[in-house]
Amino acid sequence: MKLHIFNPGHDDALAAGTPYYTHARVARKIEDSLWQLPRLWAEENDVVIKLHALKDFHEWDKVKAIEPWGWDAALVHQLEKAGAPSHLLPDATTLHAIRTLSNRQTAVKLLQLIDKPPFVESYFATTWEEVCDYVAHHRHVIAKAPWSCSGRGLVSLSPTSDVRQQKRIVTILNKQGGIALEPFYERTADFAMEFEAVKDGNVRFIGLSRFYTDRKGQYTRNLVASDINILKGLAPFRFAHVKEQICEATRQLLGGLYSGPFGIDMLQFRKEDKIYTHPCVEINLRRTMGCVAIALRKKLPTPESCALFRPLAQARATDCLIENFPYPIVNLV
Repeated sequence: MKLHIFNPGHDDALAAGTPYYTHARVARKIEDSLWQLPRLWAEENDVVIKLHALKDFHEWDKVKAIEPWGWDAALVHQLEKAGAPSHLLPDATTLHAIRTLSNRQTAVKLLQLIDKPPFVESYFATTWEEVCDYVAHHRHVIAKAPWSCSGRGLVSLSPTSDVRQQKRIVTILNKQGGIALEPFYERTADFAMEFEAVKDGNVRFIGLSRFYTDRKGQYTRNLVASDINILKGLAPFRFAHVKEQICEATRQLLGGLYSGPFGIDMLQFRKEDKIYTHPCVEINLRRTMGCVAIALRKKLPTPESCALFRPLAQARATDCLIENFPYPIVNLV
């Protein structure tokens, strides 16, 4: 059997970079509400366990593999304390590789390996002077902490940014060693491609994910729909070409150092009355809410059906938020 663990504080644990990281209250609250999410993709004989209940699990001899939301040193430390055998855990070299590859600097590198509109770019700065030069050139810039998730760790910058914003940038530079920068885009849609890196180094496409964010860029919900229906809601772009390019580029970047699910966030934006596609806003080297939405597809009554899924603070894993939407909507509860 496999042991599944939902550890929503994974990205913050990567940022901390220590086995002794203690998850923030918000991560613990999300875990308490949604720890059973892996039941959506777990097999019949698998076990889904709450992160803070690991100490009560004693059937390690029956476990063939552990599949968490994401691997980090803090999770491995907790599993070791709970008695998990070493052959089920990534070693220190693999953990270091996962943390390094999860840095937003990887997304900057990936964008350089694939086709994109000429004005789509990103840059990884390591000094305050580099940040200032980039802002002076582009005027309106989005800065992103190397390790953060769901739209957190984003700072909007301009030549008139106040002292508080500047201090946030300096803090990120000092704590995380750099910061990713990109021009502001007038986005019209957020979406992602979900993939799986397999142990032989290959990468396979899993499906499309259409998600929604609030005004601050923080994740709010996902569309549950077939790839065909998701594409209907996007401006036309070279879907197959982008998918194949990312498969090839991620094979190079990951180099067999990571195996498991990952997502590439993308967006469409308006410029001079035309819609363009940004093929790599960031890479999430873990399971994502897009993976959850893809797992939920099996609950749709027909391939043409759609629904909106949002993780609710006090809800079961398969609850969703139903809102007005231009496609048929079903309740997945």
